[in-house]
Amino acid sequence: MLIDESTIRDLLHAVVHNVATEAALHEDLMQEALIHLWQEELQRPGQTQSWYIQSCRFHLLNHLSQGRSIDSVKHRHARCPIQNQFDVHDSSNNNLGCDESPFTSACVRDILRQLSQRIKPVEGAILGFLADGFGAQEIAQKLRISHQAVSKHRQRIAILANQLGISLTQLP
Repeated sequence: MLIDESTIRDLLHAVVHNVATEAALHEDLMQEALIHLWQEELQRPGQTQSWYIQSCRFHLLNHLSQGRSIDSVKHRHARCPIQNQFDVHDSSNNNLGCDESPFTSACVRDILRQLSQRIKPVEGAILGFLADGFGAQEIAQKLRISHQAVSKHRQRIAILANQLGISLTQLP
């Protein structure tokens, strides 16, 4: 696989450094690029190396523009301080606001990542907007589809989540 080749990793490092000048983002973006490369190679075998590298570049640019990175420049203003002490069993932190524990936040991100790997691209966009707190009408306007289509996609996401044993009633 291409992710095992050192020359490809060097090229990805160059891409990461070109799309983000902040050193704090480089490690996260490199991981994102490697995962994307691996998925693309499995889904679209036989492409040229430059095609895969460009695909990673576009994926990272899209990733950053949507503000999905923890350290995204787009969401930097909304950062919450991480508490040194937290209780994993604390049930009072059941929302995604600044009162959440790092453990809860990581679990929600893992759930969203698991779901997004198994759904259609439009459903991934809807899931991202839902995670950001947007309603069906707002999502429909942003994606230029009907709110009924958004509702149908939400139902499909919920069915898949239930199949995976994820209870969406616990998510915001």
